[in-house]
Amino acid sequence: MPILNDPKVREKLEKLPLENAQKVREEFLKTYAKTEPKHRRGLKESFVLDPTRPVIDIAREVERERTLQVVVAFKAPPELVDRIEQHKRASGTDAWNRSEAVKDLVERGLKSVGL
Repeated sequence: MPILNDPKVREKLEKLPLENAQKVREEFLKTYAKTEPKHRRGLKESFVLDPTRPVIDIAREVERERTLQVVVAFKAPPELVDRIEQHKRASGTDAWNRSEAVKDLVERGLKSVGL
């Protein structure tokens, strides 16, 4: 899985004893496989931040964060919906639905203005 080859992950796991690093990789893969597709992105992002943290703790935190989300509905013209769909396809993430694509765009937009 590409996430395990991420330089940040490899660097941190190389500091662990070989046996422990392998155990972390296996635990991540097992947990990832059990995780609902819509929650996998959060699991991967949190794992990259600190792959030495117990994967079960990361999974619980991601699940807890997901339960605290709020649904925001808004009207969008067809042109905007088309652009959102383009972003979804360009992400290369098959698990993304339109909501995930919009969330990503909003997060990027907020970061670009310093929020």
